[in-house]
Amino acid sequence: ATTSQPVVKRDTKVKKDKGLVLIVDDSITTAQSEMIILESAGYSVKIAHNGKEGLKQMSEERPDLVISDIQMPIMNGFQMAEKMKTNTTLKEIPLVFITGKETEADRRK
Repeated sequence: ATTSQPVVKRDTKVKKDKGLVLIVDDSITTAQSEMIILESAGYSVKIAHNGKEGLKQMSEERPDLVISDIQMPIMNGFQMAEKMKTNTTLKEIPLVFITGKETEADRRK
């Protein structure tokens, strides 16, 4: 008599790590929304809540991309970008600003 083996289902989806993205935003809701989108696309994501915290995380583990708000407490996105530009390790990291409070002065900067 032939005995049947139990069927084992495997998850055939292979998650590929496309790199590390650091989200720097004081809005928890915005940061979590961005994290969900990026993780579902295969990226690893870390979150910092201001520029100072973002710089600290970048020094611990270099991200492949930084997505940052501009207006944040303690250290804003522009201040963080200036610090990144003067650091030989961090200046090559691509930085994208996302903000809901854009002014003409912000665009020029």
